[in-house]
Amino acid sequence: MADTSDASEMDANDSASCTGSESAAQGTGRRAQCLATLVSSFGLMIDYYDFGVMNVVKSFLQEQYGEMSAAQNSTLSVSSLAGAVAGMLVIGSLGDRYGRRSMFIVCATLTFAGAALSACAWDDGNGSIYDLLTLFRALMGFGIGGEYPISASHTAENADSDTSSRNLALVVSALSVGAALAPMVVLMILTLGGSSEFSWRFVFGFGALCSLISLSLRLMFVEDSEKFKKEQQRNEREGFRQSIRKLRKYAKPLLGTCGAWLLYDIVDYGLALFSASFAEKATGATPKRAVASVLQYALMALPGAFVAVAIVPLIGRKQTYLLGTGCMMVVFIVLSTFFHEITKSLALYNFVYGLQLFFDVAGPCVTSFMIPGEIFPTAVRATAMGLSASSGKVGAVIGVYAVGLLQANIGVQHMFLVLAGICFVA
Repeated sequence: MADTSDASEMDANDSASCTGSESAAQGTGRRAQCLATLVSSFGLMIDYYDFGVMNVVKSFLQEQYGEMSAAQNSTLSVSSLAGAVAGMLVIGSLGDRYGRRSMFIVCATLTFAGAALSACAWDDGNGSIYDLLTLFRALMGFGIGGEYPISASHTAENADSDTSSRNLALVVSALSVGAALAPMVVLMILTLGGSSEFSWRFVFGFGALCSLISLSLRLMFVEDSEKFKKEQQRNEREGFRQSIRKLRKYAKPLLGTCGAWLLYDIVDYGLALFSASFAEKATGATPKRAVASVLQYALMALPGAFVAVAIVPLIGRKQTYLLGTGCMMVVFIVLSTFFHEITKSLALYNFVYGLQLFFDVAGPCVTSFMIPGEIFPTAVRATAMGLSASSGKVGAVIGVYAVGLLQANIGVQHMFLVLAGICFVA
């Protein structure tokens, strides 16, 4: 994986435009940076909320509509991820051609529509609601997928060389906030005594409302950066195909960002969509306590983003990725080796499992988003970011299926050892 120390060699035009005085002249001042970071952060926070919420509402759905078949369970789990892969590729490419603002609006609109339709899903008495939710969440996933390349590109282009890594880290830290928000909302509803049907509809509806707010913010405040507008004018003169050919020069770093993100998301998403069931199976926790465990994991992970902000300038992007992934590997080995001792206590299991997520966010979570957002030139940044992020979501689909099969066939204990091996390869 290429580090951003190579960025000046890879794109002299971009690096030359990153001095403080030129950034101010190009409209990338403090206000533009803050708006770009806040809007992108809010969007990704809601996106990860929408991604993770299925993990904590499946029990409500099955209580009301009956058990899902194995095929329905797997398909419903990966539908949003499959949609995200398509969204990253399509919207990422369109973002380089038609602008960040227009694609930001498209993403928020699709995410809102998918979440709202999910909240209004119905059943004909034969379990058809699971098929409808699969369709609606795929639509939502398409919008979420587009967020990744557009958010990274828009944030980087509204920052200068001194603040780019910080702003990108703050944006990706919003994923951890979204991960905590999903179980928090569910626990609030359970505490207030909400019925199963009200609970899952409210949870999906809340995501739709937040997406609508995100759409409004983008309509009011988001504008394409001056850096992007100048590059867009150049593309119009040279032709868009000429800009795409520029990707050939970055084949090696693109392969690195795609491969590293794919391997990382096999582990990250494979665990994220099953973390509540792991807590139940490993420790015998009740469903409510399992949801509380998911909230604890998210809260333990959140400080990792701020640790990444601190250590990236000291040791570099690639080294931060390697350090975080290595620490995750060690935790997985500990979980597998001392599984029976650790799982005797839910509190101890939650701490060790949450520690893995802390290293996840402090290392590969932040840097796999940060590196492709910085090292590619403006003309093809969203396309390259979309290719990198979509590779990650292909890994996520693999991870969801693989983790589900692993826990069913070899058990949670040995599954952790397999995940340690994937971290080593990554």
